[in-house]
Amino acid sequence: MACELDNDIEFKRSGGIMVAESDAQMRFLERKAALERSLGIDTQIVGRGDIERKLPAISDAVIGGAWCSEEGKINPLLATPALVRAAKQAGARFFTGDGVHKVEHTNGKWLVTTSSGCCYRANKVVNAAGAWAGRSANWPGCTYPFMRPLCR
Repeated sequence: MACELDNDIEFKRSGGIMVAESDAQMRFLERKAALERSLGIDTQIVGRGDIERKLPAISDAVIGGAWCSEEGKINPLLATPALVRAAKQAGARFFTGDGVHKVEHTNGKWLVTTSSGCCYRANKVVNAAGAWAGRSANWPGCTYPFMRPLCR
C-alpha cells in the first residue's frame, strides 16, 4: 500500500491473532475466519497449543483463536494524511467537525444529515469512525457482519 500512496507508512506485516476465552467466542472466530477465507484472506483457526508457541505468556483463560498471517501494522500518523491525500486526488470529499446524525438510502442515493442540520447526498458512504464505528450500525441498509461495515 505504501507504493500506492507514494509515501512511507511504516507498514510491517507481522501476522495477528484474535483469541477466544469461550466456546461462543470460538464459534464467532470460526465464522469470521470462514468469511475472511471466502474473501481470499488466509485466516486459520488455531488451538491453545499453537497460541502458546507464538505467545508463551498468554492467559490461561484463552482456549483458542484465529491466526491471520497477512495482518500487519502501519504508523497512523503517516498513513492517515497519506490516505486522505490519495482519497482527495481520487475525488473524495471530507466533511469534518460535525457528527453524523442520520443516514438514509432513498431513490438510489445516500442522504447524510449531520448534527448541525447539514444534509449531503452521495453515491457511496464510508464508515471511517474507527472505534466508534459500531454506533453507525443503525444506519438503514448497513449490516455489520464480524464488525466490518457494509453499506449497500
